[in-house]
Amino acid sequence: MKVPAAISFTLASLSLSLASANAAEPPPAALATTVPASEAEAQFQLARSHLKSEGGPSDPDKTFKLMKQAADQGHTEAEAGLGYLYAAGIGTAKDESQALAWYKKAAEKGSAKGQFNLGRMIAQGRGVPKDAKEGFQWMQQAADQGLPEALFAVGEASYSGTYGQVRDYKKAYAFLLKAAELGMAKAQNMIGVMHQEAKGLPKVDRTEAEAWFRKAAAQGDVKGQSNLGHLLYTQPGDRAAKLEAIKWLLVARQRGDVLATQTLRLTEADIPKAEMAEAQRLARAVSSQTPTE
Repeated sequence: MKVPAAISFTLASLSLSLASANAAEPPPAALATTVPASEAEAQFQLARSHLKSEGGPSDPDKTFKLMKQAADQGHTEAEAGLGYLYAAGIGTAKDESQALAWYKKAAEKGSAKGQFNLGRMIAQGRGVPKDAKEGFQWMQQAADQGLPEALFAVGEASYSGTYGQVRDYKKAYAFLLKAAELGMAKAQNMIGVMHQEAKGLPKVDRTEAEAWFRKAAAQGDVKGQSNLGHLLYTQPGDRAAKLEAIKWLLVARQRGDVLATQTLRLTEADIPKAEMAEAQRLARAVSSQTPTE
């Protein structure tokens, strides 16, 4: 497949789509799953079930009351959960000071979710003077316990050199791979990027990159979808491969991905109308079946 010359500057200047540290901030880590064994545990699990309701808590006030009751009895994950409710303003007014206090209680008792959310707030200076180093240390503790969100945060910080870290691609790969293997789509995309660019790895491996991009794309990660489209479009292949490439670029463009939008703007005129129509049909099918993050 001949690659239009115009596309080369797009890949060279903008590189590949990464899960940017400056992107919209994800919600605090979800609550842990445990087995009811006490009144506090039962209260925590009931509050958690309300939180997991589709569309958000059906009764925010009750959710907050149950979580507070469990936290007041010293339930560690309920303490982390209460911090989340204060941070998100669910069933109560938003209060970063209260969120920090409850996250810290849970963190000091070993809650990975408490450690991660506390670390992120400290690193970002939310409700407390900004301290990237201390914040990262808390996130590192959570990552050491295997929390996917923390593994990703530590890996991304090592990749980009944020949170006061020295850029270290090998460390980034190690942490991101753990998060990717646990099913985190953003991490799967970044592992794909690292294989495609040989970051922290001995050589470029487009086959491995494609495999990870596919995992991310299937979970609805828009950057994974865009990167998969680019990878397929810029390598030799038959008509089916080209259709698949255009399909993923169309899906990513529909969701606002800048790189996919620019690439299609540069190449769309060269795509036969019949192929574009078929790719659009395939893209609609994907959009109706694939979750979005």
